[in-house]
Amino acid sequence: AIGKDGREVLKQGNEKDLREVEDKLVIWLKVSEGATDAQIKDKVKIFRESVGLPVERKEEKQNRITLEEIRKWIVSISGQFNIKDLYAWMPELANKPPERRQISNCLGRLVKEGLIERDGRYGVYRKVESELERMDFLNADTKPVDIWLPFNLTDMVEIMPGNIIAIAGEKETGKTTLALNIAWTNRNKWDVHYFNSEMGNSELKKRVSKFEDTDLYEWAEKISFYPKADNFQDVIQTGPDKLNIIDFMEVAGDDYPYVASWILQIHKKIIENGAIVIICLEKPEKRDTGVGGRGTLDKPRLYLAMTRGKIKIVTAKNWATDDNPRDQICEFKVVQGAKLIQSVDWNRVDKWCL
Repeated sequence: AIGKDGREVLKQGNEKDLREVEDKLVIWLKVSEGATDAQIKDKVKIFRESVGLPVERKEEKQNRITLEEIRKWIVSISGQFNIKDLYAWMPELANKPPERRQISNCLGRLVKEGLIERDGRYGVYRKVESELERMDFLNADTKPVDIWLPFNLTDMVEIMPGNIIAIAGEKETGKTTLALNIAWTNRNKWDVHYFNSEMGNSELKKRVSKFEDTDLYEWAEKISFYPKADNFQDVIQTGPDKLNIIDFMEVAGDDYPYVASWILQIHKKIIENGAIVIICLEKPEKRDTGVGGRGTLDKPRLYLAMTRGKIKIVTAKNWATDDNPRDQICEFKVVQGAKLIQSVDWNRVDKWCL
């Protein structure tokens, strides 16, 4: 124990010296007294109070993971997050098992509060977003956008601001040719952004060079090409003059169930700002839907399926006439790797799957 005279002497020392005494006290309590961590904590608290030190060291306070800090971080984000995102946000505080358990306990408390909910997958949570904004449809513009689509599609369907168009095609059936034709033909009406997951600079130059009566410099000036294979929701350009083309949305490994969720994230980003997004997907044979299955049908307002020489309207939410164009097909040819020529007009087959 530290007597009254000893405390007076210690109070006259500087903070560094006092901390050295405290460290020695901790060692003595552990080695000589066999004190538990809780007992040591109590003794150290008494020591600090007796010599005029703060009850908690500054660095201990800084290193303490608080529920309030985690709450503030969650309020600043939206959607889903992984507990690993929290580890990355506070690496100096989450590099040991005890601190990670503390983070997990804090998240459990926030689940009980209703701020977040568990996603079902280990370590994945979703921020509960309960705020609503009433829709102002009275002041909405009902005019479809002015966009060129091949095979006279806009005679049958309307594309509205904030719409997604999906093109699900089997391998080597002309998806990229279709996408490049849309990009080129709309270059003067739209600010075109083309996200390319396959071609490097040399291959891209070779592909666009096949288009007759076009100029490479105009391709480069009027269309912005980017190498991109994932997380498209982060880079989609928003605004009523933006045309985004994703060629294509790659899916690998265990990602197949998440394709519909990726499309949903894109939908959330563009729905109220007028941008258009065209998404190319790979499609298995003898099926109308792309990789990701029927969930990929949910958000696109126009969904096309392609096989060699044929294209089908799988769904069309906004008709240009009184006739529902769903299930109509047409036949086409790709000439010289660039030109699309319709060989058979649109018609409907009773039961047919590409």
